[in-house]
Amino acid sequence: MKLGEGLILQIILSYKENSRSRQQCGIALSALAKYLKLELPENWKQLQSGYGINESNFRELPSDEEIINSFKLIPNPKWRFVFALMATYGLRNHEVFFSDLSCLKKGGDKILRVFPNTKTGEHQVWPFHPEWVGLIDLDTTTDTFDLLPNIKTDLQDTTLQHIG
Repeated sequence: MKLGEGLILQIILSYKENSRSRQQCGIALSALAKYLKLELPENWKQLQSGYGINESNFRELPSDEEIINSFKLIPNPKWRFVFALMATYGLRNHEVFFSDLSCLKKGGDKILRVFPNTKTGEHQVWPFHPEWVGLIDLDTTTDTFDLLPNIKTDLQDTTLQHIG
């Protein structure tokens, strides 16, 4: 089959509607069509659209008590610390490894700075539940250097998605 509007339409429709993969495919096909000077269907934006507000589903989140109990069940202290940061500050998985944790030292202001090389860019984060800082022992930190698991975080060799 010759590459044209029909084949492009067939390709985009082969991906699940309102999915990230369909959105990425649409971006790639748009670039290819532009390069080859091919016409795209009139409703292309709608066809390639990924997920959006209309497709959001309600998610039942665990209760605060379930989160605290889950924290206590993690045997490895470094991964327990990762969980504590994510739960207390609402960090994305990879943001834990790209944050200035020095604010957690005794006397620190407990306001994290997430570095600019993350998905959402540089920003400050306050604890959602300030009482969790003490409850989860984030306020007794003396040295933040060795608190996180030793994983590959060099973005020359890996991606934020893999880190997360």
